[in-house]
Amino acid sequence: MLDTSIPIINEDFIAESFENEILLYTIADTKAVYLNETAHLVWKLCIEKKSVGEMITFLESTYPDQQDVIRADVIETLSNLAKIEAISFTDD
Repeated sequence: MLDTSIPIINEDFIAESFENEILLYTIADTKAVYLNETAHLVWKLCIEKKSVGEMITFLESTYPDQQDVIRADVIETLSNLAKIEAISFTDD
């Protein structure tokens, strides 16, 4: 995955809030995962069609105290979302 890659949302997946937790699921494939706060922010940025680099830059400016871990967190989150086929990438 490149910084210029843009995650494309799989429209079969739906994110809903349940009792202070975010559940990302699809009825068609009966897949579901809970998203932590960071993963939920990344999901929202995917919806906004932000590139991987734009996501990292935005989150680093929003959370300057966590700049040293944001890149790794974003890459890990996007990789996990891709593994369950919730997203794909424009530059794959």
